[in-house]
Amino acid sequence: MLQKKKLSIFNRQKQNKHFWIIKMAIIFITSLLLIQTISFYSSVYAQSSLMSLEILPTSVELPISNEEAKVLIIVRNTSTKDRLQEIKLADWWLSSIDDNNLSININGDKKENIKTVDSLPPGGEFTWTVTLSQKNSEPIIGKVYFQIDYQNKAGISKVANAVLEVKSQTPKKAEEIVDIEIKTTLETLNENRSALAYLIIKNKAYFPITIEKVVPSGPSFISFEKNLNLEKSSNQNVNPTQSPTDKESPPNKAPIQLQNGETVINQDVAPNTKYSIPINIKAGQQVKPGKHTLLFDIKLKWKQDEKEQTGNVIEEKEVNVGVFGESAILELLKVPSLFILPGFLVLMTIRQLWIWRLFRANDEEAEFPLNPDQVEFWFFGVFISLTIAFVCNVILKNNYLEEYGTNDIFFLWIYSIILGLIVYSILSLWQNWSKQQITPNPHDAPITILEKLHRRNLNASLEPVSVAGQDRDGFLVAQPNSSLEGTHWVIPPIALKYRPARQPLTDLPVEAGLIPRISQWVTRNIIHMIMGAPETNFTHLQRNINQQRGRQGRADELAKLLKQGQDSDFLTVSWQNLDWIQRPTQFPQPGTQLQRHEGAEPSSIVQIEDV
Repeated sequence: MLQKKKLSIFNRQKQNKHFWIIKMAIIFITSLLLIQTISFYSSVYAQSSLMSLEILPTSVELPISNEEAKVLIIVRNTSTKDRLQEIKLADWWLSSIDDNNLSININGDKKENIKTVDSLPPGGEFTWTVTLSQKNSEPIIGKVYFQIDYQNKAGISKVANAVLEVKSQTPKKAEEIVDIEIKTTLETLNENRSALAYLIIKNKAYFPITIEKVVPSGPSFISFEKNLNLEKSSNQNVNPTQSPTDKESPPNKAPIQLQNGETVINQDVAPNTKYSIPINIKAGQQVKPGKHTLLFDIKLKWKQDEKEQTGNVIEEKEVNVGVFGESAILELLKVPSLFILPGFLVLMTIRQLWIWRLFRANDEEAEFPLNPDQVEFWFFGVFISLTIAFVCNVILKNNYLEEYGTNDIFFLWIYSIILGLIVYSILSLWQNWSKQQITPNPHDAPITILEKLHRRNLNASLEPVSVAGQDRDGFLVAQPNSSLEGTHWVIPPIALKYRPARQPLTDLPVEAGLIPRISQWVTRNIIHMIMGAPETNFTHLQRNINQQRGRQGRADELAKLLKQGQDSDFLTVSWQNLDWIQRPTQFPQPGTQLQRHEGAEPSSIVQIEDV
């Protein structure tokens, strides 16, 4: 058993020894293969690094005017011991370029006559000069591939390639040729005023340019005008801040014209020089306040590579347009905008005239019911402003909210004050008339007083009052039990006298003649037939008057009945003549004081007297 165990250990050791031998053999073979691979690539790299090929420049822009552009193809032998042989620029071909639009010459020779370099020693160089030109004006863009053939020391043929990017020269843009600058102190342009701006054009190109014209544009209320007098002086001096080559271009002798808002210049500007154009900017009589942009379109032309080019540059200038004095006026009045100004002025005019009591009695209220610190004031102010704006826009065809000037503000101010005066006058006249319709007057007749009592919601029964030392009463024109403080109107009683019930059919004297008397008699009989006998109308009228005299009667109906009776000659009315009052009178009077009777009830102011 022990012997079998030893034999097993021996066999296992023998197997491990064979495994290590196989493993070492695999490592050795792998190392040989790796060394051979490295040697192969090193050889290839050494062969490929024998030549260095370079194109200077790597890209070229071809002038459109058939001018030539040149590049260099440089071949270098970078080896330190091997010589290159039979080096030749064998071929080239184009990518994305028409063969008929590109001409290529190598050292002035055609493709079949290109010189071959027999041998190039270690470290040696050789150069081909490639001349390219564009055959027509069609723009081109693409690549040219060059092929170099050569042989190494072992006589093995090799090939090297080089790439040249080619495109047509892009015409310069106007922005690349000139610098435009607007010099001005203009910040705010008020209406009907002008400001001076200098349009300075600098030619940055290496060739001269021509300024054909300048087309300024802006809002319709702004106009532009070239200042010829300033131009002559401004272009004769050199700006002291510019470089020695930055000189002013002399004025052109070509005539300067103004055509359709365009300023025709036709001015030549030499390279690295400036030309200034003074322009007057003027606002009209009516403007739209706020910020506005002014545009200056400068039309240019120039010759680049013998080909005429045109272009334009647009320069902008922002200006703040305003109306002279507008902001100061609105700020002083604390009005937010011109739109509110008319309504504000109308109400303030009415308010001031109200305080002055113009066309009003001195005892009337002086405080105006609307003040600027109230919402109601601005409510009516906005309404009035809207009305004025509508009338001006629709009827007068003048929308002052769109464009306006100082004159518009002036006339708007005057018209608003006049409108305020007119409105106040109408209000005052209406107020005075309304007051007259209810306020007694010393010259009022009894029937007129009855009509005014009705307008004051009073009837023909009033509270009796008197003065000290008098036993006959007048009547207080006020509600019963009203306070006697302040001023009051008092009227005497109204005396009503009835005439006899029947009148003769004719009251003309005999001397009047027979025909007039008969005519009057016939007329009265016809009236009696239609209206009834005078006694019947009289009785009916008398009954109605007695009904309206009471506390339940109406003063206006009583006035109508009395007037009807007067017209029919049935009665007369007048004021009773009291010792202390004979007509409507306003109290207190000097030396008198009204007194009321305790417990006295209102009584009729119409008292019937005997004939």
